[in-house]
This record gives sequence, structure tokens and C-alpha cells, in this order.
Amino acid sequence: LENFLSQYYNFQPNLPGEIFLPFKINQKKLFEMWLKSMKKGKLKIVLPKKGENLRIVELARKNARLLLDELLIQKQKQKDRTSKMVTALKADLNLEYSPRSIVCFDISNTGVTDAVGSCVYFDNGKPKKKEYRHFKIKGVKGQDDYKMMREIIGRYFFRRKEENLPMPDLLIVDGGKGQLSAAVAELKYLQLEDQKIVGLAKRLEEVYVPNFSEPLSVSKSSPGLNLLKLVRDEAHRFAISYNRKVRSKRTIKSQLDDIPGIGPAKAKMLLKKFGSVAKIKKLTAENLADTQGINKALAELILSHLNQSR
Repeated sequence: LENFLSQYYNFQPNLPGEIFLPFKINQKKLFEMWLKSMKKGKLKIVLPKKGENLRIVELARKNARLLLDELLIQKQKQKDRTSKMVTALKADLNLEYSPRSIVCFDISNTGVTDAVGSCVYFDNGKPKKKEYRHFKIKGVKGQDDYKMMREIIGRYFFRRKEENLPMPDLLIVDGGKGQLSAAVAELKYLQLEDQKIVGLAKRLEEVYVPNFSEPLSVSKSSPGLNLLKLVRDEAHRFAISYNRKVRSKRTIKSQLDDIPGIGPAKAKMLLKKFGSVAKIKKLTAENLADTQGINKALAELILSHLNQSR
């Protein structure tokens, strides 16, 4: 109760004249002095023993208990719903155990540049973001999604194998038979043939498993399929956001770092101060020169270069 009082009233702009408590606290006088100093007026901490004030304290206690119980019920319902999705997925995929740990991989590229991959991790049906990973594609030239998928899966599982980390219960690849075959080939190369894996094709939400040319027959209303789609969509979102970040950095680099006299440190400083290249373009040479390390001659050179490269 003392901890709550100090945390709650430290951020309240309007303090009351009286605070009713359900039981005595050790630092009552100290709290009163502290609260009075913030209120700059009279304030009393009261422990009602009878009458209307005691009824109010009891009513507040009952309301708090009801609210807490409701929150706990909602939390349990969410937990049960998640567990049902995981259990349903076990049945849908004919697995020997419930896939509590799931990873999913996706590729995002723009033309032949800025190809990246993503990996998201779900634990018992919920995202575990500290386990998310992103990858810059290093070993594939051109647009070959199959090879890119193989590269990022290889890098991820090789590292887990080297560090003796547990393998996920289920691996999902975003795509159909082609992406699945590429992933299976990489797992075989790493001697991880026992790793459970499926492919989820976007167009018809079809689920593919190794060694079968036709998709599994999974009900479109299955909670297990909903979980697969949830994980796949999160991998797609994460891949796209990282792709945009990479493209943005490349654009900034090409516009600022190629200017004579502007190195990475000055480019970073300018972007931090002004926010973007577009905003720098709108400055006058005088405004830009009012920056540490940028004289008027360099400011004019920067603006000339940026406005010529529109």
C-alpha cells in the first residue's frame, strides 16, 4: 500500500483533501507531510472505523476485487484460446506434440536490390519479439526467392546448432511448394531432417508439408490455420518494415555520403538535427551553415548537390 501511494500520488496533478485507507501504514505522518508539500494545502490520511466513510472504503475494496477478478478471467480466457489454437494446429498437421515454439521466415525485396529476410518467433501462440531476427541477403544475386529462403534458414539454424540452442517445434515458410522444397534442402544439408516444417501459400492459404505434392486438407475455420496465418502475417510485416529501413538508409547514403566533405559522422549529425534529406533540401545556406562543422561554402555545396539529384 505504501508503494502504491507513493507511485500513484506522485503523478496526480490534483490531490484530494482526504485519503481513506483500509488499514494503518507505518509512514503515515511522513506521507501526509510529503503530500501536503505537493498540494500546498491541507491534506489528511484517514482510517475510517465506522459510518459512511467506512462504507465507502469497503465499497472501493469490493469494486477493486471485482475488477481484478474480471481481468484475471479475461487473461485466462486469452490463455485458453491460445492453447486451443496450438492444440488445433497439432491435430491439423498430424504432429506428435503441440507446437509451442514456432518460427516463420519471409523474404522481402524490391527489384534486384535491398533483398532482406525476416524470422519471427511465437511461444505458445504469442509473439516473442526478443527472438525476432532479420537478415540482409548476402549470397544471392538477382531475384531468386528460393535461394534467398534457403540462405536465411541456413544462417538461422546453423547458428542455433552451433550454440546448442533448442530447435523450434515447428518451422513455417511463407510460400508454397518451391519455398518449402528450398527450406527442406537446407535442413537436410545441416543434418536437421527431423525438424518439423510446413509451407503456407498466400493465394489460397494452402498448407504444404514435405514429400506431398498436394496441400493438406485443413478446415478454413480451424483455429490452427488461424494461428499459421497470424504467424505468417507477422513475418511478412516484419520483413517489409526491415526492407523499408534498408532502402531508406541506402537512399540517405547515396544522397549525403557522396558529397565531398561529408563523411558518415556529418551525415548522421545532419539527419539527426534536421530529420530527413527532404528537410535539408528546403534550408537556406545560411540556416544550414548554422550547424557545427558546416561552413557557408560547404552548406552551399550540400544544397547544390542535393537539389541537382532530385
